[in-house]
Amino acid sequence: MNITPEALEEALRVTPGQKRDQQLAFLEAEKVFNEVKLAYEVAQAVAIKNSNAKNATEKKADAIIATEKEKKTLIDVEYNKNIEKAKYDFLSDKYISLRKIASIEIDLIKSNISGH
Repeated sequence: MNITPEALEEALRVTPGQKRDQQLAFLEAEKVFNEVKLAYEVAQAVAIKNSNAKNATEKKADAIIATEKEKKTLIDVEYNKNIEKAKYDFLSDKYISLRKIASIEIDLIKSNISGH
């Protein structure tokens, strides 16, 4: 990786803020997921309760059919939550890498100064 000291310093300066912003985005996505999951579970429970089926298997089948829309929404929201988490993980890994590069650069500078 060919990076100038200035670019490295700038990346080390801005990445923690980017991580914070992304963590907040992930937490918001997780909150939305939990709300949608609760709405799905309530809708499914209501559908089971309101089913006129004769046995539990048929009631469960009725509930699955009745809550298909809610389940699709839950899947989409979970997918979006996972994307936000992946973005956060990327920034965390990037920051660790930047710190390692900075450490190596410092060691190289020290080595050049001492003549080794």
